Amino acid sequence: MEEEYRKKELEIKKKKVLEELKNNKFEFKELQQNITNPLQDILAFNESVDKMIKTIQSTYKTNYEVMQQSAQRALKQITDNSQIFKEFNAHIKVMMDSIDWEAIDARIAKKIKGIDNLLQELEKDFWCLDMEILDALEGEEITDEKILEYINQNLESYVEVITKDPIYELHETLIKETYEAYKGGLYKLCVMPLFAAFEHVLATWSDGKIKTDLVSVRQKPIRYRVASIKPEEYDGIEQELFIKVFSLSVIRMLGKTFVGVPKELCQELNRNSIAHGFHDYDSITKKDILKLFQLLKSTLVLRYFNAKDVELKNMAES
Repeated sequence: MEEEYRKKELEIKKKKVLEELKNNKFEFKELQQNITNPLQDILAFNESVDKMIKTIQSTYKTNYEVMQQSAQRALKQITDNSQIFKEFNAHIKVMMDSIDWEAIDARIAKKIKGIDNLLQELEKDFWCLDMEILDALEGEEITDEKILEYINQNLESYVEVITKDPIYELHETLIKETYEAYKGGLYKLCVMPLFAAFEHVLATWSDGKIKTDLVSVRQKPIRYRVASIKPEEYDGIEQELFIKVFSLSVIRMLGKTFVGVPKELCQELNRNSIAHGFHDYDSITKKDILKLFQLLKSTLVLRYFNAKDVELKNMAES
């Protein structure tokens, strides 16, 4: 009796479950779709990820090839520059040797030779001095301390003189902002802006666009690479010898700072190692930046040392 009762109970429950399943079949279909759709979404997502990865890989490969080509070109440029700059000192020595010292007053000749020797000695430590600072320190022993003291005291006026000169027209705000970075102690940030200004001015000057009566720095120089500057071309320029001596010091500094990247981390003012990332940046000091500000100021003398006249003279003679 009891077993029969249990069978009936079980049968009733079974019918009830079947009835509920029958009545709720729409909900089961929806549940089934809800289970199926996420799987489809996951598959679609995986497919999108695969496509994205392939795109990234393709883009990376293209960019890597472009970067590799750029690096090779840059390395070749550095090598070319290095080869040219190796000849700089020899060419400049020829220029100085070509001066007819006997035709010059003995006292003036002695002074000019003394200045040239002093400038070359200071260049070994990356100092490029101009007439103003030499006049200010005349009669004193010229030491690092004296030079640094003078530039420190006059740096604000340096920046004013530099930025007001037409040859730095393109770089006025760049130099002023660099000066603000300098005052904030951000010496590493100062190096490349100052080198950039120096490089453009030298390239523009070598292209004949910087003269006493005309300055045109808003055109891209035809010979944009500073490596195109060959000091031997300027041998025939008839300029005052003082101008020549100070101008050659600037050109020598170009040859000293735009050199190849060394195998070991560089701690000197090497434009290429700094620009191309292989440099001991922690070695850059306040003193280095003062040297570059002084270099920009000394470069102003090139307005009176006309590069284009040489080319015209050479053309007339050929």
